[in-house]
Amino acid sequence: MSEIPRAQVDANRLLHIDLYDYLDEAEGLASKYMTWGADDIDHARSMIPELVLIVRGMVVKHESDDGGQCAACAVPWPCDIVGTVHRLVTDPLSSFTAILRDARMRRER
Repeated sequence: MSEIPRAQVDANRLLHIDLYDYLDEAEGLASKYMTWGADDIDHARSMIPELVLIVRGMVVKHESDDGGQCAACAVPWPCDIVGTVHRLVTDPLSSFTAILRDARMRRER
């Protein structure tokens, strides 16, 4: 196995840090200790669809092929990516699940 060049290792680390900075910003918005203003609500309303797009982007290439294998990973479907994303998104204690459950109940009324 060939060793990854040091510049690539550094670039990977910087990419990782940059991704976490974005996630920290989203998490920080959600955990503000003060009352949300109109700007905060607008920011959250724009950020939620973007986060959904990110999740969809994570799983889009990880569909099952005709042989029951993940098209991206070439392992039996569901692969680790799909399994992990599904577990995190559908966790009964997650905010996404609670929001969707509440929205569905409102529509049914």
